Amino acid sequence: MSEPARPPNTAGISVMRQRLPFSTHWTLLILLFVYVMSFLDRQIMGILIQPIKTEFGVSDTAMGVLSGVTFALFYSTLAIPFARYADRANRRNLVSYCCAAWSAMTAMCGLAGSYWTLALARVGVAVGEAGGTAPSITMVADHYPPEQRGRAMSVYMLGPQLGILFGLGLGGWIAHHYGWRQFRAMGASALDISAVASGSFDGFVDMSPDAHGVWDYLGAMLVVREAGGVVVDAAGRDLTVLDHAARRTPVAATNGPLLDELLEQRRRS
Repeated sequence: MSEPARPPNTAGISVMRQRLPFSTHWTLLILLFVYVMSFLDRQIMGILIQPIKTEFGVSDTAMGVLSGVTFALFYSTLAIPFARYADRANRRNLVSYCCAAWSAMTAMCGLAGSYWTLALARVGVAVGEAGGTAPSITMVADHYPPEQRGRAMSVYMLGPQLGILFGLGLGGWIAHHYGWRQFRAMGASALDISAVASGSFDGFVDMSPDAHGVWDYLGAMLVVREAGGVVVDAAGRDLTVLDHAARRTPVAATNGPLLDELLEQRRRS
């Protein structure tokens, strides 16, 4: 009677890693950028507490409620329902909708005329951001195999730290030079541009010259490009710039021919 065959000894044999396409890593970078922007929007409030308190004449308790309880209550309560919905819906579109929502609500914070309207806008920021993290994490898991998933998740989880870094630093600089209300620029045009990614709009064009700073549109631009759309500057300049003083006029469309038509109509106007 012959011995049963023994399994081969695989000790010391390394498993060849699967080579992933560039689009996979590009998706991770986009999700990371969106995560950074979400933390930037929520952390920037912390450094603006004193000028907001002074303008509205409210107490420290009221500012604590505004910066803490108001946001945390709605964010933590709605995160689970959004995650359950993401299991059945198109997660890319859900991230786009949520990004547009919290960008719009961030812009509304800068337009608030009273403490209570600012509090309502902060609730809107919390609701939008509650639906962004869970579908993003599952998208990262879908794009990367198990042996590379840990590294991808670690890159994605840099978002909170980078968001805090840029939120506090950039927020302080903006508040010092332009006043606290200018943080509405963090979401100025993101709503309309993100609507192109979700399919709500076929295109977006701004008729004013040099309409927006880079932080106004950059996150939404990445979301549109990930969804297969096209975003360019009306004057043909590079949209991805690091100069905070640079101004651009983004034009977005779901496809190239429509983008050319929008640019031509803008030239004629």
